[in-house]
Amino acid sequence: MHATEVYKSVAKLHKKSIEQGFLPILGVRFLTLLYWAIDTEKDSVLIVEESDGDVVGFVSASLSLRLVIKRMLYRPIPLFCALLPSVVMIGRWVKIFEVLQYATSSNSLEGFPKAELLSIAVTPSYRGKKVADKLYEKLKIHFKSKNVNAFCIVVGSSLKNARSFYKRMGAHPSAKIEVHAGECSVVYKQKIS
Repeated sequence: MHATEVYKSVAKLHKKSIEQGFLPILGVRFLTLLYWAIDTEKDSVLIVEESDGDVVGFVSASLSLRLVIKRMLYRPIPLFCALLPSVVMIGRWVKIFEVLQYATSSNSLEGFPKAELLSIAVTPSYRGKKVADKLYEKLKIHFKSKNVNAFCIVVGSSLKNARSFYKRMGAHPSAKIEVHAGECSVVYKQKIS
C-alpha cells in the first residue's frame, strides 16, 4: 500500500474508531495530514498493522507533539483546506487552540515522560484478536530502541474501555489534566523495562 493510502486509511480508522475525541470532527483530510506529519517527523512514529492489504490497526506516538504540529505547517495549503470547514465554527477554534496550548506545554509538564502515545485504534472486525496488544508492544520496542524508558497516555476520563486497556497493558494513572476546558483526562504512565 502506498504511504498516502496508508495515511488516509489510518485517518478513516481514527474517525470511525475514536469517535469521542475532538480530532475526528476535523475530518479525514485533517487526520490524513496529521498522520503524514507523525510518520515523517523523526521523533514520532506511526506503526500500522495490515491484513490482506488493508489497515486493521495502528498506534501513533511522539517525543514532541509540538514538532508534529510544526511539521503539519510545512503543508500550509492542505492544512488550510482541511481546516476550512471549521472556520465558521467558533467552538472548534477554541478546541484547536486548547490542543495547540497542550502541545506546546505538554513536554514541560513536570513528572511526565516526554514520549506520548497519541492514538491507537483497531478496526471492529479485528477487535478481540490481540491486535491492539501487539501494536502496543511494538510501540514499547520502538521506544526502547530510542532509549526511552517511559511514555505517557492522555485519555478522557469517561473512556472506560480505553482506560481498562491501558491498565491491562501495565500503564498506571498518574494525574488528571484538562486538555479541553471542563473535560477531565487521565494521564497514564507506562514504564518500559
